[in-house]
Amino acid sequence: FLKHQNKLYLGYYDYTTNTSAIKEMNLTNQIIVNENIIENIQINTLYGMNIHEHYLYLSDANHYTNQGKILVFNLNTLAIEKILDVGLNPSKSIFIQH
Repeated sequence: FLKHQNKLYLGYYDYTTNTSAIKEMNLTNQIIVNENIIENIQINTLYGMNIHEHYLYLSDANHYTNQGKILVFNLNTLAIEKILDVGLNPSKSIFIQH
């Protein structure tokens, strides 16, 4: 899970259905406001999440056998803005300020 402003993002991978999801909870009233913010996005194996500014960086381990990807998800528009091909089983993102 990740906290950003007054929201909590709960990510998980369901091994029985081979699906990934991220729930969005409003921390003010503790209500789930979105059951799956990524339901229309193809992610094979959600392996990690990081937040920087208003972007959610989603790590896709791609079934743990192929090269993974980082999907840059805009929390304002709920859309993927960029897909980065990375190494095997990506789980973390590092942000460097200039």
